Amino acid sequence: MGKQAFAVIIWVASIAIALFAGMQIGEKQVASTRTGHASRDESRPADYDVGERERSDPNESSPDSKRPESRSGSPSPDPTRDDVPTEEIEIDLETVETPEELSDLFMRYAKQKLYQGPAGQKTLFRKIDELIKDKKLRELVRDERQLMPLLYPWVRFGFENEAKVIEMMETLYRTAAEEPQWYQGLDDDPLEMFTEGLAIMLPGMVSEEQLAVFRGHAEAILKMDKESLPKALQRNYRDFQRNIEYWVGPQSPEEMLAQLDDPNVPDATKMQLLRRIPADQLRGYDVAGLVARQLETGNMSALSALRRLKLGGSDLVLLDRAFMAGFGDKNQWWAARQYLDSTGRSTWAQMKPFIEDGLRRGGQTMVNFARVLTYLRDKPSADYVQGMIASYDLPDDVVAQLKSAYQLK
Repeated sequence: MGKQAFAVIIWVASIAIALFAGMQIGEKQVASTRTGHASRDESRPADYDVGERERSDPNESSPDSKRPESRSGSPSPDPTRDDVPTEEIEIDLETVETPEELSDLFMRYAKQKLYQGPAGQKTLFRKIDELIKDKKLRELVRDERQLMPLLYPWVRFGFENEAKVIEMMETLYRTAAEEPQWYQGLDDDPLEMFTEGLAIMLPGMVSEEQLAVFRGHAEAILKMDKESLPKALQRNYRDFQRNIEYWVGPQSPEEMLAQLDDPNVPDATKMQLLRRIPADQLRGYDVAGLVARQLETGNMSALSALRRLKLGGSDLVLLDRAFMAGFGDKNQWWAARQYLDSTGRSTWAQMKPFIEDGLRRGGQTMVNFARVLTYLRDKPSADYVQGMIASYDLPDDVVAQLKSAYQLK
């Protein structure tokens, strides 16, 4: 049933937690805001050190763990430190007989690690990664319906320990921004619990100052060369881009245009702004240059931006070259089709020069552009496709697709 069997509990619960806890718009505390690329929490002493937090007693209450009141005036629930397990908990799937037993054991383990600060939270994350890769887990949970009765206890767990869950999220984002190689060898699914699950509701869970800290982490990640990052971060890269969009508050067109002109604002952030600024207010700004730089990095949001920007003419020369650099040799044939649609090339005559350029490049680029021919609305003639098949050394499965789409023998 796939490696995500156990992650169903945590992942689905994390989304439910976000929906539930996100309704509380009162300011919640993120314990860690120490970062070199975002503002420091003013409530913390200037000489505060992360190492001090990691060495602290996991059962000791701190100013950061004090829960504020919600908009209704009722205090947010917070467990007493008495129920945080103190003895070390071991998880051995060989000794676990039912999903219920595993859920109960892991819940106690998770609570213990959440309250041990960043070091414990990172240990918890690695344990989740370890478990979802364990074949024994798939033997224990053979039907995901077995997990459904366990979801509500996890939703309640997340709500009761909300401040620590948010703290763990900040720990993971900060680690990605400052120590990305920590994610080397880890799966991307556990991180998606946060980048896809909790991230969308974060603006309703923390203050604007704390949200700026998260935004700073995401921007720092996006400034790095994507290809140099561990796979777990590469596969969450687009989610980090979307996170910034979620976490930018309402702004006037003038404020957004000012950010477009600011060299200190990352291009990935500017791409998100392009989606929010009226197209007629972008005249005079080098939109094509910005989009081209992002196409070269493989940023999928650049493709989406092109659709509404309606660039053409001499800009297409720059954009076509950038697309080939960023997407041409990747196993993403559909990106070429989307790019053609986004740049307004709907007829075969308009598409032909670009597609033939891709075919001549050979390798994966050639394969991608050959596949595009099977999905065009305005198709070339069958004779053209027959000649193309004869001219290029295409894989057998691609040839079969083309012959089927154009009814060739």
